[in-house]
Amino acid sequence: MVEVDGGQHAEDGQAAHDAVRDAVLRREGFEVMRFWAGTVMGDVGEVMDAVSDALVRRPARQAPP
Repeated sequence: MVEVDGGQHAEDGQAAHDAVRDAVLRREGFEVMRFWAGTVMGDVGEVMDAVSDALVRRPARQAPP
């Protein structure tokens, strides 16, 4: 899962919420990738490279029957 975060995600309450949510998603088998909105807007190529690299590293999963 790719998430683009704005400045509100740096706040203590939101950061704690995000950490719990990320843990649940990871437990369900998802990889969570977070990028600051400024990074996406300023260097989308860097973000695309990071996502591509993560997909290459991730082992293939079987489709459910």
